[in-house]
Amino acid sequence: MLTNGPSTFILVSGFHRSGTSLVAKTLQANGVNMGASLMGASFANKEGHYEDIPLVEVHDSMLAANGTNWQECKATSLSSPQFLQEKLQNYVKRRCISDAPIVGAKDPRALFFKQQWLTMTDVSITSLFVFRSWQYSVSSLLKRHSRELLQTPSSMHSRPTDYRFWLDPELAAKMWLASAKAMLEWKAEAPESTLVFPLSALVSRSEALTASVVKMGLPPTLLDAEKTVNGKLLHSKIPSSLLDMLSQETVDECDKYNEKLNAEFAHLEKETVTFYPVPRVIPLIESNDDEDSSLEIIRTIDLSKFEFDEALKLVNSTVQGHIKFEWEAFFNTFDLNDEQYEKIFFAALKRNELAIAELAIRRSLDLKPASWRWMYLGDIYKNLGHLEQAKRAYKKAIERMPKNATFYAKLAVVAMELNDVEDAKTLLENATSLDSEKPAVQHAVQKFSMLYTDEKVGANQTTHSANEYKVMSVINDYNEVVEAMTQDSQYGEYLDRFIVKSAFVMRNNRTWLQNGLSCLSKSAQKNLVDYLSLHAQQYWSETVIETEFGTSEGLCLGNAKEPYVLPLKAQSLNLTVGVHIHVFYPHLLAEIYDFLRYMPVNIKTVITCPYDKEKEVKALLQTQPFTQVIGVDNKGRDIAPWLMVGAKLLRDCDMVLKLHTKSTPHDEALSGWRLQLLWSLLGDKERISEIITRFHEDENVGVVMAEYHPHIYPHVNWGQNREQVDVLSKKLNLNINTSDKVKAFPAGSMFWYRPVSLRVLLDYPWSIDDFPDELAQTDGTTMHAIERIIPYLCNVTFQRLLN
Repeated sequence: MLTNGPSTFILVSGFHRSGTSLVAKTLQANGVNMGASLMGASFANKEGHYEDIPLVEVHDSMLAANGTNWQECKATSLSSPQFLQEKLQNYVKRRCISDAPIVGAKDPRALFFKQQWLTMTDVSITSLFVFRSWQYSVSSLLKRHSRELLQTPSSMHSRPTDYRFWLDPELAAKMWLASAKAMLEWKAEAPESTLVFPLSALVSRSEALTASVVKMGLPPTLLDAEKTVNGKLLHSKIPSSLLDMLSQETVDECDKYNEKLNAEFAHLEKETVTFYPVPRVIPLIESNDDEDSSLEIIRTIDLSKFEFDEALKLVNSTVQGHIKFEWEAFFNTFDLNDEQYEKIFFAALKRNELAIAELAIRRSLDLKPASWRWMYLGDIYKNLGHLEQAKRAYKKAIERMPKNATFYAKLAVVAMELNDVEDAKTLLENATSLDSEKPAVQHAVQKFSMLYTDEKVGANQTTHSANEYKVMSVINDYNEVVEAMTQDSQYGEYLDRFIVKSAFVMRNNRTWLQNGLSCLSKSAQKNLVDYLSLHAQQYWSETVIETEFGTSEGLCLGNAKEPYVLPLKAQSLNLTVGVHIHVFYPHLLAEIYDFLRYMPVNIKTVITCPYDKEKEVKALLQTQPFTQVIGVDNKGRDIAPWLMVGAKLLRDCDMVLKLHTKSTPHDEALSGWRLQLLWSLLGDKERISEIITRFHEDENVGVVMAEYHPHIYPHVNWGQNREQVDVLSKKLNLNINTSDKVKAFPAGSMFWYRPVSLRVLLDYPWSIDDFPDELAQTDGTTMHAIERIIPYLCNVTFQRLLN
C-alpha cells in the first residue's frame, strides 16, 4: 500500500522516444493514477502513450504562446501567460482529488516549463526524468515520422511536421539536446525532488534505481517493471545513414550531454549503440546535388499585399510544404461575401488549416446559412475530434434539407464514434432509404459493418448480389486506428496495416518519392529512404516494392531476388485451379508471380503475350511447371487472349483466376490500381484459401471480384458502352437493359470465375476480328463492354472486402 497522500504528484518526462511511456505504464501498473483521459495506442506505442490528454493540451497551449510547438529545439525553459499558468495549476489540483495515494502524469513537453511546475502550491511535485542514448532516441523519432509519411496517400509536403525532420536534418538531434539541457537544469534547481535515470536501469530492474526511488521517499516497487517491459518494442538498430546527416559539431555536443546525463546516475551500465547499413529496397532518386544546401524551413507570405482573387490563387497554387500564410489578411483586410468565405474554406481545407477553415465557413454561414455549409462545419469538427459539435452541425444541415442521405450518413458516423449503436443504426436506415448509392452512405454502412460485426478480424468477406458496389475503404483519420488499437489490439493492428497498404495503392509511389526527395540534401535523402525501406518491407515483398518504385525497364522475372518457381503443393481439396495471365509488360510479371506464391494448391497456368514478346516471356518461365506460354495477336488487349486462348485451355478447371500485367499510364491517380487488384484477389494464403473454399462449398458462387479502387468508382457505369453492350446482348442472346443502372462488374478485368458460370461468354466462337485495333482507347470498346456483361451471366457474384 502506497503511503504518500494525493498531495504527492509524480511528473514523468524526458525526450520523445526515450521510454517515458514505459515509465508511465510501470507507474500505473504499480498503483499510480496517471490520468483518466490517456492517449491511446498507435503503431509507435502499441501499448499506449500514457499521456493525459488534458495536460498535453495545456502544454501545447503554452508552447503555442511562445510561438513554438513540441518540435522546440532552441530553448530549455519557456515562459507562459498567467492564465495558462493557472490552467496548469488547476489541472494538477483536479488530479490530486483522487482516491489513489499517488497521482501522476507524463508528458515530454513538460521539460520546457520548469518554473511553472516548480512553483506549484499546495502540492509536492516529484519529477522522474528518463533518458536514452541520443542516437536511439533520435533514430526512433525519425522512424516514427517516416512511417507517418508512408501511411499518407498524399505528398510528403502535405505533412510538414513529419517532413521537417529531413528538411532540417539536425532538428531531431537538436531537440534531444534541448531536452537534455532542460533535464539537467531542472535537476540542478530541484535536486531533492528530481530523479534522472537511464531507460536501461528500468529495463534491467536495477537495484540502484530502486535505491534512488526509496531515497526520494517513494515506495521501492514504484518502478518495478517486471510485468511491463516488452523488449520487442524497444528500438534497437540505427541506420548508419543517421550520422551522415549530422555535423560533427552536433554529434560532439550530443555525446557531451549524453555523458552528463549518464553522470547523473552513478551505477550505470552504458547502453551499447549499434549502427547497421539498411538493405535499401526502395531506390534512391537523387535530385539535389548540393550536399550542404541551406534549406529554408518556413517562409511566410503576407496575403494582405494582394487583391483577394490574387491571394486566393496564390494559396491554391503554392505547393504544400514549408510555406506559411498570413491567413488573417483574408479576415481583416478584405470585405468579403459568403461565397468568398466559402472559397477560403476550401483553400484552407486543402492545406489542412482546420482552424482557418472553421472560421471561414462560420463567416459564410453568418452571411448566408445553407445546409451544405453546416455539413462542411460538421466535417471540420469531426476531423478535430469535437464530436458533439459535429453532431449539432450535421443536425442543422438535416433541418434545412431533411431529404439528403449524405447528411444522415455523416451523422451516423459520428454516432458510431460516440458508440451510440442504436442511433447510428436508425440514421443509416434513414440514409439508405433516401439514397443507398451515395458514397458517404456506402462508407457509413461499411464502417458500421466493420465496427459492429461479431467477428471483427476475419469477418472481412461476405456474399453480395451482383447489384451491389463495394469500394475499397480509405481511413483518412488515424484516430480511428488509435481508437481501435486501444480497445482491441488485434483489430487495431489490422487497421494499422490496412492504412499503410491502402495509402500505398492510392498513389504513384515513384512520383511520390521523387517529389519528396527533391527538396532534401543527399544525406537526408539517403536517410529517409533507409527508414522508408525498413517500413515498406513489413507490408510488401521486396519484389512488389521494387516494382512499384522501380523504372519500367528495370525489373523482370529473371532478376528477382528469389527463384520464381512455384513449388509443388500437397492437394488438400480435390480441385483444379487455373490461372490465365496476359503479359503485355514482361517487367510486371515478377509482381504477379510474387502473389501467386500464396496459392495453397498447384495451379495450371496459361500465359498469353504478343508474338514479339513470346521469346522473352518463355525465357522467364522456362522452369515453371504446369505452364504454357502462347503468342497471340496484339489486339483485344487482355480480353481477346483470354476468350480465344486462356479460357478455352482452362475450361476443365473448377475455378480460374484471370490476371494481366495491367498498367494505367493515362491516369496518374490509378497508377496503383494493378497492385490494388492483386492485393484484393491474392493478398495472402488465408485470403486465397478462403476464396477457393467458397467456390468449393457454394456452387452459386460464379465470380469473385475485387473491391473498386476509390478513383475508379466514379467510372462504374455504362460509360460509352451501351451500344456495344446492346450488340453483345444480341450475339449472346442475353436480356440486358442498358437503360437500367449497370450491375457491379470487375473493372480492370482481373477476377476469379467458375468456367461453367460464364459458359455463354466462353462458348461463343470469338475471332480476332471481333475486337478493335489498338488506338489507346479508354472506353467504348468491345473489351469494356465484355467487362460490363460479366455479372449478367452469373446468378450470384461473391465480392470480398479488402483487408
